[in-house]
Amino acid sequence: MIEKMIESMQLEQPAAQIQRIQTDHRLKLLQFWEIPKGAKILEIGCGQGDTTAALAYTVGNSGYVHGVDIAPEDYGAPMTLGEARQKLLASSIGHYIKMDF
Repeated sequence: MIEKMIESMQLEQPAAQIQRIQTDHRLKLLQFWEIPKGAKILEIGCGQGDTTAALAYTVGNSGYVHGVDIAPEDYGAPMTLGEARQKLLASSIGHYIKMDF
């Protein structure tokens, strides 16, 4: 599952390796919180969508994740929030994610 999540973020090395470690941690948190398949999630402070992606994989295609952030979509580096959103929306989980900035 982690490899599919990293793939949906379209990251290059070494960022992808760092993301694997962070994603593994996020998935453990989501398991602890017992978020069920099909859940509808509002994520406040979604940033570039790292946790958004983990939530989307957790809730599955019968669920929905709506991420919001106060930052403008041109904020962030090495990838802006808007660029990260576009990559997630173009991925296999994009049809059940919405991100607003």
